[in-house]
Amino acid sequence: MRIVTFAFVLLFAGCTPGVVASDGFPTADAPFTLTALDVGQGDAILLETPKARVLVDGGADATASRHLAARRIRRLDLVIATHGDLDHVGGLPDVLGDVEVGELWLHPSPVGKAAVDRLVGAARTAGVPIRGPLAGAVLRVGDLTLEVLAPWPALLEGAGEDASNDASIVVRASAGGAAVLLGGDSGAAVHARLLSAAAERLRAEVLVLPHHGSSTSDLRLIAAVAPTVAVVSAGWDNPYGHPHREVVAELARLGIPLRRTDEEGTVTVRLPTRLPAAAGVGG
Repeated sequence: MRIVTFAFVLLFAGCTPGVVASDGFPTADAPFTLTALDVGQGDAILLETPKARVLVDGGADATASRHLAARRIRRLDLVIATHGDLDHVGGLPDVLGDVEVGELWLHPSPVGKAAVDRLVGAARTAGVPIRGPLAGAVLRVGDLTLEVLAPWPALLEGAGEDASNDASIVVRASAGGAAVLLGGDSGAAVHARLLSAAAERLRAEVLVLPHHGSSTSDLRLIAAVAPTVAVVSAGWDNPYGHPHREVVAELARLGIPLRRTDEEGTVTVRLPTRLPAAAGVGG
């Protein structure tokens, strides 16, 4: 198996990652699908289009890998580890060991994380190249466009209890005129900067609530994104109170329905797009 030297490669707008698109898509009537896997208290979001499969985070354990196996998914074009917390990356070494992965996006944690070290080791063993795109990168994976809105370099050098969360990769993924916004565990300080510097780039049909719907979010983000639906990945009766009642109330005030893995299990949202129907299922 090919072994690669671990390095973080900074990508800028217009660069293209070295990934190869998948062959197909699971259903012909839903050309862009977001699936929030039920991984308990954690995040694992699968994005699928006719020519791309991208997994954003992988929960704390092997649950995400088991879901992929049940779906007979044998290849992911890209895996994005938004940040180094266990409930986001703990399950990714299993994914890299069980599924062919074209590329991994990952930044070093500003406060050091054992889960990141394990993930780097798994990527080396599997021969998966690692990149670290920063804010401003616009990349294509098959027919999926990924706009990286955060982090910026200073966030990777932060300190304090929120440093790891605020260093999250924030990405807007779009295909066929539809988009989803995923913010990892980013908090209010990051959201405020995005609102002031890139508000026009935040609009999306689906918002995956940052930090599992925590009260650390800037509530103005919801209105700026103006989603048709919001999705939250959280564990049933979790001790953190996710999603927070203030976030749930703001969504209700704006008339935005909320899909919750703690209440529904795995959640799937099918986005209307202008993409042509796929011919069959790939793996």
